[in-house]
Amino acid sequence: MHDSTKDEIDAAITAAAAALDHPILRRAARAGKGSLRRETPVLLKLDDGSLAEGVLDLAFREADAGFDGWTVVEFKTDREFSTAPGHYLEQVRLYAQAVAAATQLPARGIILVV
Repeated sequence: MHDSTKDEIDAAITAAAAALDHPILRRAARAGKGSLRRETPVLLKLDDGSLAEGVLDLAFREADAGFDGWTVVEFKTDREFSTAPGHYLEQVRLYAQAVAAATQLPARGIILVV
């Protein structure tokens, strides 16, 4: 779409295929209707009264023997994540906290680096 080279296109295809084949996305694909959210705005009132807001990439509800709640997934490129890992870890932590507050269910955050 933007004059990408063949090598860039091939690299994008490889990264997308690897991400789609990742076990976390396979688990998300098994989430029932109504148990999956994509590109969803979240808002959380922090203890100091300020607001944290953003748009989470993916959240899905899952229940198994070890966990019954929401899994929040943020997608980052390896280049993006390597520049500020602490920032992105805090971002997904806040998103999971916002989902837990909104649903009254446990939530955990995962960063999927592609």
